[in-house]
Amino acid sequence: MNERKTPDRATVSEACWEELANAIVVQAVDDYLAAHNVLQSDPDNFRAKLMQKEVLAFLKSEWYQTLTNVNPRVIIQHLENKTGTDIDF
Repeated sequence: MNERKTPDRATVSEACWEELANAIVVQAVDDYLAAHNVLQSDPDNFRAKLMQKEVLAFLKSEWYQTLTNVNPRVIIQHLENKTGTDIDF
């Protein structure tokens, strides 16, 4: 008889949640960078400014801390490097 070894449900579930959490953080970074690109051609774009504020608020939030152990300053440094700007965090 061929027995199939099935993965432990807890392990699969933890991996899925971690992947989702990482995807949320990556999306926030992508949103910030997209807003930065819009502001390069339209510095008064309200929606882009709001997006950047929302991403920075997210990085300061308890939810962010729940999702990851990555220090938000690491993310800020990445954003500064990508945009060539100083971010008031």
